[in-house]
Amino acid sequence: MIVLALKGRVLLYNASPLFNPANDQSRWVAAAEACRAALDTALNTGYALHGNYGEIFIQYFNREVIWSRPAPGAFGDGGIDREMNPRGANGYGNINPLQELVDDYEMKNTGLPITDPASGYNPQRPYDGRDPRFAATILYPGAMWKGRLLDPNGADAPRSGQISTNYWPRKYQLESVNLFAGTGATDRKWVLMRTAELYLNYAEAENEARGPGSAVYNAINAVRARAGMPDYGGGSKDAVREKIRRERRIELALEDHRFWDVRRWKIAETIDNREVHGVIVTGSASHVAEQTGWMVRVQEGLAELVRNAVPTLGICFGHQAMAEALGGRVDKSDKGWGIGLHSYRVDRTEPWMDGADEISVPVSHQDQVTVQPPGTRVLVSSDFTPYAALAWTDRPAISFQFHPEFEPEFAKALIAARYDRMPEPDAAMASLDRPDDRARVAEWIRRFLRSEPTGEMP
Repeated sequence: MIVLALKGRVLLYNASPLFNPANDQSRWVAAAEACRAALDTALNTGYALHGNYGEIFIQYFNREVIWSRPAPGAFGDGGIDREMNPRGANGYGNINPLQELVDDYEMKNTGLPITDPASGYNPQRPYDGRDPRFAATILYPGAMWKGRLLDPNGADAPRSGQISTNYWPRKYQLESVNLFAGTGATDRKWVLMRTAELYLNYAEAENEARGPGSAVYNAINAVRARAGMPDYGGGSKDAVREKIRRERRIELALEDHRFWDVRRWKIAETIDNREVHGVIVTGSASHVAEQTGWMVRVQEGLAELVRNAVPTLGICFGHQAMAEALGGRVDKSDKGWGIGLHSYRVDRTEPWMDGADEISVPVSHQDQVTVQPPGTRVLVSSDFTPYAALAWTDRPAISFQFHPEFEPEFAKALIAARYDRMPEPDAAMASLDRPDDRARVAEWIRRFLRSEPTGEMP
């Protein structure tokens, strides 16, 4: 069975643009026949799509898996769980899926990409209602994992000098593993080839050899149905080609296919040759004024990013670090702690903002920018925080003292943890029950990072 499956994959690669620049159709026909033979043989000898997508990667034996090898253990350096788990679970957090992968997961109810206005996607709750394979593949901020919500601004923050996307793999990980105690692990295997790949290999080769039709759609939809996704209704040969490529990206994510796929399709130069969307530096329990070694490196890095016109956003500590790095000054405020829900005047509107005159957002800080960095505009201010939001005049860089990412309950928990040190903590917690503008500011950030013009918000 392994030989037949591998033959189909090899002939598929051989027919692909990298190895078949003249698009010799006989190669696609040969690939389609080999991939069909591999799929039929697999189904006739007991291989099948497993009913639970997530279980495929944590079971040692599984009838979907055709070829595999033992995976490294859980606990040591290089172990699955140690390398992949967020830091709050005592992992290294060394493997981080990209935002582009997250964005490619469709909406479950409609089967449409999140860029389609009819998809049902809500940018204020970006992880809700997505293709079920998303939550089975990726851990994201706010996901429940090992009995707690993942928090990239708290326990799951990257270590000093570590670059993170704030996403972590869920695929292959066992929730039972306790990296603190060294318990809960079972043996797992790396999947090298499985039945779902055979369906998608055949769909791709058949579409190129003979064009779209029921055989192609049935293969695509078998994989989608197992995931709980709506059937794909079909389209032109080019449209079906793109659909198959997206389906491979989602179904086979983090299984070492994408690297080779984008090369054999000759799209790597476009897909992988992109600048980052931007860099976000968020909160910290440390003080910018301490100027420890890692802070100096962060500030040097921020200054370099801004000089090179990489879209950069600072939040709270990040706001202060950007100001300090670029000619401003940060001090412990003589006004004391800012906690709860604070309201701000909107002093200036940038193209990525809307027409709001005032915003209310959670805060948690005792340091503030006291000297405005040169070359900046004040966007948002209050009597308590005169430099609450800044924008650099000649670079795509902005920073906020407030925390649009804080859920009210999380902000309350922070106050409760420091209750005896906080000024009027009960009033601050009560303020968080009022309506806020976190969603509005989140939309500002999205537009800023994607260089989109304003659109009026309700």
